[in-house]
Amino acid sequence: MNHGMQSTVRQADGAAQRAQTQRSPGAAGTDPIALGRQLRHLRRAAEMTLGDLAARIGMSASALSLIENGKREPKLSMLTAIAEAFGIPVTALLTPAPPSRRAALEIALERIQRADSFATLRVPPVKIGPRLIA
Repeated sequence: MNHGMQSTVRQADGAAQRAQTQRSPGAAGTDPIALGRQLRHLRRAAEMTLGDLAARIGMSASALSLIENGKREPKLSMLTAIAEAFGIPVTALLTPAPPSRRAALEIALERIQRADSFATLRVPPVKIGPRLIA
């Protein structure tokens, strides 16, 4: 790994650590980005597709995708259905701690890219996906 890449990884790690302690609360005091990453982690660990989980909890896969991507906050009834589908308490979904180091880095990157100051840079956002090296 070259020096520039190492510096970028160190900066991302620092941002990830801040993401664990700084929350961007939504209307109900939850962090939609952290909630979404927690949900995605649980779904993938259960080897479920978006469609599988969506059918199980009675919502569309596209609506569930919006929740996983932190672009929409679920109602309490939906959180309850999701928790029941995984056999966990609702509070487990609302934990501010990212489920993995990669999730922490993704949360930090997402928060940075959603900030108003990022738009002033006029650089395209980085698409977070499985090919993004963490």
